[in-house]
Amino acid sequence: MGLKLVLMLPCLERTYAASIDGRYWLIIFGPKDHSKHCPRHTTEWLSTTLCRERCGSLLWAVFFFCFTPVQLILTMFRNAFQHRFVTVFSSAGSKPLAIWDVHTKNGHSRRVTDEDIRSLAFELIGVNVATTYMVAPCAPCPSLSIKLPFLVMLVKNMKKFFCFEVQILDDRQSLRRLRFSNYQSGTRVDNFSSCMPLSLTCNWNHVQLNLAEFIRRAYGTNYVETVRLQIHANVRIKRIYFCDQLYTNDETPAELRLFPPVRPNRMVQLKAQQKPAAIPHEPIETVRPPTPVDAADISNMLENELAPAQCAVGTDG
Repeated sequence: MGLKLVLMLPCLERTYAASIDGRYWLIIFGPKDHSKHCPRHTTEWLSTTLCRERCGSLLWAVFFFCFTPVQLILTMFRNAFQHRFVTVFSSAGSKPLAIWDVHTKNGHSRRVTDEDIRSLAFELIGVNVATTYMVAPCAPCPSLSIKLPFLVMLVKNMKKFFCFEVQILDDRQSLRRLRFSNYQSGTRVDNFSSCMPLSLTCNWNHVQLNLAEFIRRAYGTNYVETVRLQIHANVRIKRIYFCDQLYTNDETPAELRLFPPVRPNRMVQLKAQQKPAAIPHEPIETVRPPTPVDAADISNMLENELAPAQCAVGTDG
């Protein structure tokens, strides 16, 4: 698969844009060192040759020479219009791991059909929580660049150890790591990381986290963006998304709900589409047509009416 490298000197000095496998990358070579904000695997990838094979096809093989220091920016969500909802994982898609890297050791990762929700879910199971995990974004991208402060996860409690981490950039340009786990009972806050307990109910859970509030209370800083998201074993995941505020179940789109609304059958839909009979606003006065009467009936009626009168006259005489 080919690699297109385009030089854009009029826009930015010493800036290159590359399109790799349909994804667009922006590589900026500048004097400022931003390597402290890049993950370790990103800096190693920049200093060496990356030649990875995924899904049976060679995605890229890129060489970097004499460009240090280097700042790599992936335009994954930074230039996207982040309004209300931004989905980072969906188990029902054709490529659920498009922006994720999965690492498994003494475990497995697969997509299964959950019997409770009767839908597809991604299962991540491992003997050791630390060695079985999935992380977004995939290498060599250093940041998700999601500005929305609320993280929502639809996960299933497998009654085993489970944890996940969220790496956040605050207004002091410091990376803070929030770690949530169901095997810890206490909260620990360090300079750059915090560990908090996570309580899950049986079966499926709707986890909602206000990342801005966690950062404000723990470090007294303001939330800027989410850099990295790492999910460890053992869990089943249906969907992970960010939103600008907490929404009720009725306000959330149907595809983002744990249990989407049941679609009515065809007969119910046809009955709903039928228009009810029009009822007039004012009652309509109608006149009943006269009943047709024969001549014989008229003569009989006259005789019946005259008979009592004749009897009365005869009595008076």
